[in-house]
Amino acid sequence: MPQPSPESDPRGKPPNDVGGIGGMQSGPFQVEFQERAVGSGLNPLPNPKDGLESQRQLLSHVLSLSFNSQCLILEAMPSAVLVVTRDGSIAYCNQQAAKVLDRDKLEVLGMPLTLLFPPFPGGWPPEGNNEERKIVTVRSPTGDLKHIGFHLSKVSEDIFCITFRDVTTVEVLRQERDRLLQLAAVGDILPAMLHELKNPLASINMMIELLVEETSGPLQEQLHAVLMEVRRLGLTLDGVGRFQADLWAGRPNAIDHAVQDACSILEPQARKKGVDLRCEVAVLPLLPISTSAIRAIVFNLVMNSIHACGPHGVITLTLSLPPGSNVLQLTVFDTGTGMSEDVLSRCRELFYSTKPQGSGIGLALCSRLVESTGGKLEITSMKGRGTSVQIDIPIRELKKIS
Repeated sequence: MPQPSPESDPRGKPPNDVGGIGGMQSGPFQVEFQERAVGSGLNPLPNPKDGLESQRQLLSHVLSLSFNSQCLILEAMPSAVLVVTRDGSIAYCNQQAAKVLDRDKLEVLGMPLTLLFPPFPGGWPPEGNNEERKIVTVRSPTGDLKHIGFHLSKVSEDIFCITFRDVTTVEVLRQERDRLLQLAAVGDILPAMLHELKNPLASINMMIELLVEETSGPLQEQLHAVLMEVRRLGLTLDGVGRFQADLWAGRPNAIDHAVQDACSILEPQARKKGVDLRCEVAVLPLLPISTSAIRAIVFNLVMNSIHACGPHGVITLTLSLPPGSNVLQLTVFDTGTGMSEDVLSRCRELFYSTKPQGSGIGLALCSRLVESTGGKLEITSMKGRGTSVQIDIPIRELKKIS
């Protein structure tokens, strides 16, 4: 039986024949592929051992492919690709681009670029050879807004290539992060700021009340209007500053009067928007509940309803302690726009808001205050039909103080 020579391994292959990328051997597959390439009329693939020259030949090989083959490559790309001519017409659109734009490929071809993307600064075509990376907001045919991150490159004097992708999720998260950082910064200084505001505000309120009692006629009416604005400012400060507070109080308070007072302060704002605010408050015994906390709850719930209602809308607030019941009930119902299922499922999340300038703390504040007593806050809403918020506070925790 013949023995392998020292120059060969047990399989009969020379040990130094380790060509290819990373020491990979050139096996039958590469030979077969080379033969098929020659037979098909294409340039055979170069040997990877040839380094830079092989890369140049590979590029030449790709460029020599037919138009259909090049289109297949673009279709296989995970990025969206548009090829745009100098006059701004879309000459090519791959399937991923059509998907991101929510359009049919045939619809996109030949369409002016300006119908899909906002006008480029300085007009089209862009000047110079500098590549541009930007994020723009576009509206899909369904009306949805999308954030599109794109990269523009100049292929030739007459051809431009735009690669892009949908970055809506990332952009929304970035905007939410910035908003939370701003709210966190405000939260650090809010307690001290509220303390500095509320003390002089209380003094101003007391002085104006004295002046209202000592005057008459038009001056008294004007002072009364100023007093209402001061009290509304105090109610607003309660509404945004009670997040770290407790619903319980160390002494009994007239909760019914506090709720009526909050409604009377908010009524002019509702009337200014054409909304009818109805306050139906039963006579209640004194209860050890913080008047500031209950006013904060009323402020946030009623303000949400005012924002949700249009002209001729109706907001009904009721506060009662049904006979024989152990639960104090506060309900705010409005005939506003209502909430979708998605918004309804998230509306009590801290910092979640559908309003551009909303803080997202109102319902979270109310929910925290109520749940700290063992009570519950329930929200029912229907898109286009209105919203109802019902708060139940167990009376067993509210022992009457004589």
